[in-house]
Amino acid sequence: ELFIATKASDPDEYPHLEGRFMQQLQTMGLEYFDLYMLHTPEGPERRLAAWRTLEGLHDRGLVRSLGVSNFDVQALEELLAVARIRPAYIQNKFSVYSPGEQRITSHSILQYAHQQEMVMMGYSLLNPWPFLLSPMEDPLVKSIAARYGRPIVQVLNRWALQLGVSIIPKSASLERIVENSRVLDFRLAETDMRLLNGIVTLVESTLGSYAPQWAEDVFSLQRVLQV
Repeated sequence: ELFIATKASDPDEYPHLEGRFMQQLQTMGLEYFDLYMLHTPEGPERRLAAWRTLEGLHDRGLVRSLGVSNFDVQALEELLAVARIRPAYIQNKFSVYSPGEQRITSHSILQYAHQQEMVMMGYSLLNPWPFLLSPMEDPLVKSIAARYGRPIVQVLNRWALQLGVSIIPKSASLERIVENSRVLDFRLAETDMRLLNGIVTLVESTLGSYAPQWAEDVFSLQRVLQV
């Protein structure tokens, strides 16, 4: 059984989204999509107009659930305030450096999504953006993976799953696909989860400023940064 999801990737498509939607449906030879997303929040007016279009398509049975991608908490709050059909799904970049947001803000998008009972899907777990060091090369991640005797990618995937985040592993290699999938026969200890969760504070904090405020200070940075 297949679950087909797609999105409106270009905000310029938002004003005539129904036409784009129907074109995608026809191209794929489908009667409906299981999930359709807005790829970017865009401006409030365009966003609302596009969402109203999607709600209409949902009413007609052409899409079963609606979602968003690359939204922060503010954009989600604005959408939820006016949506007749609530987004059931959010797809954002998710890594130890940027857990759920392209740019870290004062509110955790993962916590907010859970509060709103939305499914969080993470992509680019291994992407080094916005920093040069890949999570696969991070010394702390590597040391944790070594203690478990597991490939680093499995530890990162397992970390996301234990946070309640669905993941999108990507590979053109069958061997890598199999390796990516072997994450259900072990579990990371609470201490290791806290350490991995804390990496974002090492990235975002600066002298005199601890960030993000919603993350646990597992490395006692607030004491050090105030010196």
